[in-house]
Amino acid sequence: MRSGSKSLRFNAYITLLNQAGAHAKENQVLARHSSPNLTMNTYARTTDGELHEIVETIDESVHQKRATPSGSAERKSATPVDTGGCASTYMAPAL
Repeated sequence: MRSGSKSLRFNAYITLLNQAGAHAKENQVLARHSSPNLTMNTYARTTDGELHEIVETIDESVHQKRATPSGSAERKSATPVDTGGCASTYMAPAL
């Protein structure tokens, strides 16, 4: 049973790193894993509350951009981000 409690503590450790703002690569290095995929797909957890906050933040950002007159704000293109191959497959629930 000891290995189960160790795994649970490790899950909590990686999850707390995420909540503190650590990126996938930082989590991987601190966990001493070979890849961010292993760390994030095996040990990182998220809550529905965290996902809801992210969706609300994006929604507010989109609404603010729509409220800005098209000629007054400079448009920026999205920049691709290297996630180390650890893209989430979680689908946010409909709000």
